[in-house]
Amino acid sequence: MAMSTLASSGSAPLAAPARPLLLRGLLLAGCAVAAMIAATHGHPDALLRSDPELARLLRGIALVKVALLAATLALVAWRFRWPVKLPFAASYVVASAMMAGATALIWQLTRIPVAAVVYHAGLLSMLVTMLRDDGGRYRAAAALFRVADPRRSTGPRSAGRLSRPAAVPQLPRGRLSARRSSRSRPPR
Repeated sequence: MAMSTLASSGSAPLAAPARPLLLRGLLLAGCAVAAMIAATHGHPDALLRSDPELARLLRGIALVKVALLAATLALVAWRFRWPVKLPFAASYVVASAMMAGATALIWQLTRIPVAAVVYHAGLLSMLVTMLRDDGGRYRAAAALFRVADPRRSTGPRSAGRLSRPAAVPQLPRGRLSARRSSRSRPPR
């Protein structure tokens, strides 16, 4: 009945949001493909033989980047539990694939300056996307701090901004000083 009312009114039904499992699968598949492509590029043997300390340092840096990538993937997978607009979902997938591919390049010890630029561009893109994504900010704050979503609050004060608590009434100065003085005096 609701669909017939919607169709008769002339407005198109809203598209169903993308499924979270599909988005998470695309996210992981993009990271895996980028890492496999980058892992086939170059051979680390020459640097491992010539300067093993530098190679160990660079591989340590790659492990730190893997930890950062895992944290961002966990945040994005958590964000995909709610509906995401297509441009934001695509940006999340592409930025995570850039980070995964650059990390694999650093692990392979090839094209390290290019890999560093690509990794940090992906990280910056991920951060900008997270800040621009209008659906995630308020839900994340509500989930972390157990506060109400300010966009859904009603009332005269909720016209697009956070409502402030009501002002605490102040006692007149004379009464307050009288109370203090009565406590300091001995009882009669």
